[in-house]
Amino acid sequence: MKTNAAVAESWSKGEKADSKHLHTDGNEIFSYGLKIGFTANNKKIVINYMGKNAYSQTTSHHVSMAKMYADEVIDPNVYKDKYLLQNEVKQ
Repeated sequence: MKTNAAVAESWSKGEKADSKHLHTDGNEIFSYGLKIGFTANNKKIVINYMGKNAYSQTTSHHVSMAKMYADEVIDPNVYKDKYLLQNEVKQ
């Protein structure tokens, strides 16, 4: 089991890694099962669950670690509108 920081770094490299409450398959990264980041068009994108969009203090901390490796940071509403809807249309 890795540290949270090591999991975030592994995500940036496209590698699988796990800590107690943060895990990645190299493509997506999850805090307590909540997707906080993903890969699209070879870019690492973090969903900004901080501040007014925060789920918990720990998830905000996980997001801040993932943001260090992000190419882009988006609002949760942008994620829902842009990425989730596109994927539903493709299916």
